[in-house]
Amino acid sequence: MKRLKVLTVFFMLILFALPALADKQIFIPHLTDGNNHWEDFLTIDNTGLDPAEVVITLYDIDGSQVYQGHHSVGSLGETLIDVRELSGVASSGMIEIPEGGYIHCRVSLESSAGGVAEFMLEGKHSSKLAFLYSEFAGVTVWKGLTVTNYGNVGGEITLMAYGNGKLLGTSEPQEIAPHGKLLGVPDQWFPGIDSHKVKKIIVLSSIDTLGGVAIAGDVSMTRLLFTAAVNLEQFTSPPEKGITGIWKGTWRSNSGGSGEMLMHMTQRDNQIVGSGNYYDTICGDVNNVVISGSVSGDRLTINSSYWCGKYLAIITSSGTRNGDLIKGNYSIEASGANYYDSGVLNLTRSE
Repeated sequence: MKRLKVLTVFFMLILFALPALADKQIFIPHLTDGNNHWEDFLTIDNTGLDPAEVVITLYDIDGSQVYQGHHSVGSLGETLIDVRELSGVASSGMIEIPEGGYIHCRVSLESSAGGVAEFMLEGKHSSKLAFLYSEFAGVTVWKGLTVTNYGNVGGEITLMAYGNGKLLGTSEPQEIAPHGKLLGVPDQWFPGIDSHKVKKIIVLSSIDTLGGVAIAGDVSMTRLLFTAAVNLEQFTSPPEKGITGIWKGTWRSNSGGSGEMLMHMTQRDNQIVGSGNYYDTICGDVNNVVISGSVSGDRLTINSSYWCGKYLAIITSSGTRNGDLIKGNYSIEASGANYYDSGVLNLTRSE
């Protein structure tokens, strides 16, 4: 009897240790949150000979459950469900299908302008996702994505934008609630980066219950492209290059002048050494200026000086690096000539 109790406790522990997400759960990564310009539909197809019943659970964008109900589908039949009749604020959801059944689920999103997107639903989830974008003239005018947490535990996610094999930017960590959803466009997480240069966005998290959809379309919403996020089981972030590299960019004076810059920089621990070329300055093109500076996290300072005629011009600049972008401010002082100027600079890593 004692042995039976021990075995019972053992099997109960195994039961409670099982993952919260079962094999027969199908996930809905994106619904349109009650936006009046959209309609949402679910299609439940049965390719089996026996009638079946599914359970649909819907959540709002913050992760609160807003609907749960049973729905039947006949032998070799299909059931079309208007999501707005179940909940006016549904943002994501889950469909539980019977064990051994032949059930297939689709979500269809239709804009009031006439654009329609439809994709199959899966039971996959991951801690690493890739959102992949294609460029079609006149169609891919804007890009977006939705990341959905299918699990009962919240967490943080980090987004990384890539284009032509280069890391363009990394977001600050973003909170995502249990059953919650993060929805947005690249500008929200990567300000200053041209979204047309973003070919993929990779999402990393400590929680493995994530799914999502890459979204793109034209201005009128008449042509849409929705693509399910790809699960990345083996993705490894490339090593951080720091500041080392060749940087090209522009400077713009608060007084109205502007020009280009070319910087060769090497990072050694928290120090920066290298050289720079400044074009179209008040002293013309100034080449091979020795630079030095320091790095602390994503903040950096760069100092240099050069002779402008008989006067020494001292440049002090500071900025913030986000992946392969540096944005900052500079000031130039030539005390002997009673000259002072300041402005902004923008640099992009080219190599």
